Amino acid sequence: MKNRLGRVMAGPAGLVSKDEVKLLIWQAKNVNKSYSSRAGMFKSRRHAVLSDVSLQVGEKEFVGLVGESGCGKSTLARLALRLERAESGNMYLAGRSYADYQDKQEFYRSIQIMFQHATAALNPRWQIEQILEEPLRYLTDMPPAKRQEQIREIMAAVSLPASLLNVKPGTLSGGQAQRICLARTIILKPKFIILDEPTSSLDVVIQEQILELLRKLHQESGLAFLMISHDLEAIKRVAGRIVFMHEGRVVENVKTSRLHQVKNQVAKRLVNIGIVNQGGTK
Repeated sequence: MKNRLGRVMAGPAGLVSKDEVKLLIWQAKNVNKSYSSRAGMFKSRRHAVLSDVSLQVGEKEFVGLVGESGCGKSTLARLALRLERAESGNMYLAGRSYADYQDKQEFYRSIQIMFQHATAALNPRWQIEQILEEPLRYLTDMPPAKRQEQIREIMAAVSLPASLLNVKPGTLSGGQAQRICLARTIILKPKFIILDEPTSSLDVVIQEQILELLRKLHQESGLAFLMISHDLEAIKRVAGRIVFMHEGRVVENVKTSRLHQVKNQVAKRLVNIGIVNQGGTK
């Protein structure tokens, strides 16, 4: 049986209502993170990036995470992927504390990320087939024939022809490259997927195609997604719930259908302008 971390409670951090009892796939609980910066020749100071952040993603849920540049969204994603360590607080994946995942392969079979810049995320020297096969080779004991079957299934799932398996990333269009990144992210069928600005570098037409593909994959796979984006309009198209961050804190957490009911002033402003800062770091 799967472990239940508990009810998703309402509270000052803006967590969803008490009547929504979910089996949690991923949870950050009271997470804090800061970095050192030089404050003179011999001194340094700590700058808080995340302050007491609590955030939850339920089974089969699609959650959007939005906020202005520098609010801590991408730092939270790095902590979720174990690329950095939190100073305090805890994270849980599929009902287990991160500390319980001693096997890195098991951990990364359960959580994956789709990075923002597709072309930078794809090895330009490898053929697409090699790119898609890499996580299967290193994170599973799947035999070669089964890996080939999985690769072709995932190409069909992202609406790309198998003929592209023999080409290199440099020959792909922006939309094709983004679909390959998505294919590599979901090929392991992880329990939880983080999408880091998946449409930010695409034109409007391709953006809509990728968002429609994400909707389709979510409906068909039942996987849990956390989409990080500066683009509130894009998040509204795919997420059932939206979390707002400001200066390292969760300030609002609301169903997409109830965006007009947000109470936090920062969240209200972001809802009114629709699109958050498109430049800079996150």
